[in-house]
Amino acid sequence: MRWLLLLAWLLLLVACAREVEPDLRGEVPVLARVTVTGTGLFKVEPAALDALRWRATDPLALTMNDEPWPYQVHEGVLYFYLPESVHNRYSSQHTLWLTMGAAPTLSPAPTPASQEPPRLIAEQRLTANEQYNPKYIGDPWFWRTLFPTETDRHEIATPGRETGAVSVTLRVAGVTQTEHKITLDMAGRSAGVLRWDGDERHDETLSIDLSAGDSLTLDLSVPEAESEGPLDISLLDEIVIRYPSTLQMNDGIFRGVAEKGGHIPVASLGEEIIAWQLEPLRPLPIKQGVLAVPENVPLVILERALAQPAALEGARSAIKSPLSTRGAGADYVVIVAPSLADAVEPLLAYHRAAGLRVVVFRPQRLYDSYSAGTVDPLAIRAFLREANDHWEMKPRFVLLVGDSTYDPAGYQSELPPAYLPSPFVETVFGGETVSDNALADLDEDGYPDLALGRIPARSPEQLAVMVQKLLAYTQTPASGPWRERVLLIADGQEALFQQNSERVRAALPVTVESVTVYPAAQSAASAQLLPRLNEGNLLVNYVGHGSVQQWGKDAFLTVETMGEMHNGQRLPLVINMTCLVGLFSHPTQDSLAESLLWAEDGGAIAVIAPSSLTLPSDQSLLNQALLAELLSPERPPIGEALMRAKQTVALDSANAHDILATFNLLGDPALRLVEPGQ
Repeated sequence: MRWLLLLAWLLLLVACAREVEPDLRGEVPVLARVTVTGTGLFKVEPAALDALRWRATDPLALTMNDEPWPYQVHEGVLYFYLPESVHNRYSSQHTLWLTMGAAPTLSPAPTPASQEPPRLIAEQRLTANEQYNPKYIGDPWFWRTLFPTETDRHEIATPGRETGAVSVTLRVAGVTQTEHKITLDMAGRSAGVLRWDGDERHDETLSIDLSAGDSLTLDLSVPEAESEGPLDISLLDEIVIRYPSTLQMNDGIFRGVAEKGGHIPVASLGEEIIAWQLEPLRPLPIKQGVLAVPENVPLVILERALAQPAALEGARSAIKSPLSTRGAGADYVVIVAPSLADAVEPLLAYHRAAGLRVVVFRPQRLYDSYSAGTVDPLAIRAFLREANDHWEMKPRFVLLVGDSTYDPAGYQSELPPAYLPSPFVETVFGGETVSDNALADLDEDGYPDLALGRIPARSPEQLAVMVQKLLAYTQTPASGPWRERVLLIADGQEALFQQNSERVRAALPVTVESVTVYPAAQSAASAQLLPRLNEGNLLVNYVGHGSVQQWGKDAFLTVETMGEMHNGQRLPLVINMTCLVGLFSHPTQDSLAESLLWAEDGGAIAVIAPSSLTLPSDQSLLNQALLAELLSPERPPIGEALMRAKQTVALDSANAHDILATFNLLGDPALRLVEPGQ
């Protein structure tokens, strides 16, 4: 009997060690997740509700981000509207929730006193997202670039336009540091000139009186500079046109305002239309072919046929209840994109066998519990903070498995299939970039509180290469003098780079061999460097200029020359005291840091690299502290070494904040460097 109890106890331990997710049972009666892409009019069909044994006429509450969201029901179909102001920087998808219970009571739009049809001002918005400029935080996507002496022409349909003032609001931004001018012509007539200075955003409205017409031509041009200086280059973001109009649909939609409250006959538009007030959002009922509209409030009238179907997913009541973070806990937390879960499992099995308690989460589970289903990486931080406060075993290591992108809406590229977003942060010199440090900074003081790393794989095949490297490195590392060698590389373009590298070398332990590669500017740097890389090294430390896919202006190492790197299993931790080589959020290119991870005949075992631009003087402080931690007698896990090194940096400037925010670990935070005599 005693051996049966022992067997049961052992089986329980194994089950706990392989725990995938804690129990999420709760009492919140969520019926279904409603998922849509983009903005506009959406519908939930009766068949989708029937599958959940509900009807649109039942008392259903629709919410978004935990706030009531209005809907209308027509012929058994549930309709809701998302205006353009609904925006999530991390995803074009939006999550709403249908809950069984009393539908929320929304205050009705005030009934206009006048029975007369009001004068309507139609509105059209012209925009696109074709150019990315990280300087402009929050919304870094623009339509097009305006250059001097070029004319940007727009032919616009304006059905129902009446005689009167036509206004055009231009939303633009400067690229160059100069005085900017944009002339605007409407229907061949000058409407005026926009003027502003510097690389700033600028909104301005120009208007002229025009006769009635069903179309309108707009010409935007940048005049040639009258004196020498920087070229006048601007970015066009959006054009908003407003004009007096009869009630005429344009591609099935009318947007605008009523100058006074009143009643608009809409029977001529047919019976299959729907209307909404936009500020605040609420339904506008149509009764007997008449629409009552409030005064000077934005509204939209649409053909119901334009509604896009929403995806409806039945949900247990647990889905949206707060995630239980009380209990035994785990010291190794993994957050993995679903498509990569199987490929990372061999690495997790190794950590379990080594004595770490591993727990795995899918990101959507955390979004559901901490950001109402909305894709938001800060939901990960909220979870980690709660786990740190309540778990008996506190999180020590956090591994993110998946790729990020600065184009999550898919404007210019497809969303990575293994998407796991990193928080966007603002930096002094680089503008917007990504920062995994923000997820480890639980108390938001700028310093990381956990050892966090990321394997930014886009596919199981990519991840399998890295996992195999890690297992071989930890279980059967190659022998040889590479285990005691630190390779120091400095860009010859500036004397400061070599000086910073020498400061690091002077502090190295005497047990470590240091080798330097300091090519002169404009020399054959790659030819000098590659043989040293191919010998293998415990650590590689680069100081110098950098860009997304290369070291230095002399191209020490590039994504292209990676094919000549053959260091086999003699894999270094590569530290990059430079700029941008760790921008793992580029939507179409692998950064140099990522390429080092995916190299099959060598490369790196892990990379510490920046996702933005910082100054060498600020980088040097982190560099010295990091090498001291990594090569201390304790030889701590690399994630903890980076965490401790960052905690030594004084946050006495915005530049110092950027150092901590943008230097990320791409690799396993629990990895320890091999010992010399291992």
